[in-house]
Amino acid sequence: DQSTNGCWRKNRNPESSTAGDAMSIGIDLNRNFDIAWNYTQALAPGVEAASTNASAENFYGTGPFSEAETQSIKWVFDNFPSIGWYSDLHSNIGIGLYGWCFDSIQTTDKSKNFRNKSWDGKRGLIANDTFDYREYMDHGDWDKLLEITGRMAWAASDVNAAFYSVYAAPHLYPSSGCSIDHAYARHILDPKKKKILGVGFEFGYSGPDEECPFYPSPEAYRTDKMEVGAAYMEFLVNALRLD
Repeated sequence: DQSTNGCWRKNRNPESSTAGDAMSIGIDLNRNFDIAWNYTQALAPGVEAASTNASAENFYGTGPFSEAETQSIKWVFDNFPSIGWYSDLHSNIGIGLYGWCFDSIQTTDKSKNFRNKSWDGKRGLIANDTFDYREYMDHGDWDKLLEITGRMAWAASDVNAAFYSVYAAPHLYPSSGCSIDHAYARHILDPKKKKILGVGFEFGYSGPDEECPFYPSPEAYRTDKMEVGAAYMEFLVNALRLD
């Protein structure tokens, strides 16, 4: 893949592929979790949070947890019930992210939540007053997510004078079926389960001469390792403190 600059994003499951169409192989794993997976129902028309097209880079699969990789993450959560924090590592923007992935956050109206079918077809329109929808989150949880992503971004930035910023995930772009939403929603769907706070972290920056931005040069790779190491040391220390 790297030698040919294939820049592959999805996994390699051929189940939904079409003969002769190499791009139709695989599923975007970060669209394959359960929360708002059916984006054509849960989100507003025109919000391309995933894709039903198997040839698209963000193809969401045949159903929630259709893939072995996403099933494995769910299995870990199911079998290690003391887990309280989770992080999903990506590249290559240089940014700390927190959920919800499919819409902005608010802390006052509990009726605006992913389980409320009356809001289906109205989510995902960021900075849009058409439906005045934002997803509910406990204010204390939001504070913790802001703090830990901020500390991770600060630590990564401090390594090599890079600039890592922090965003609510949908303000980068709305996505459905993402892993950090699954992690957080588990305690909402089943109050007996421990709350899991999840964050995303995107490391690295692509250079102008790179054909595929996800393949760093040897020099960038060494820098990426140091930045990620610093960010995740901060994540571990503060997850313990905030848990």
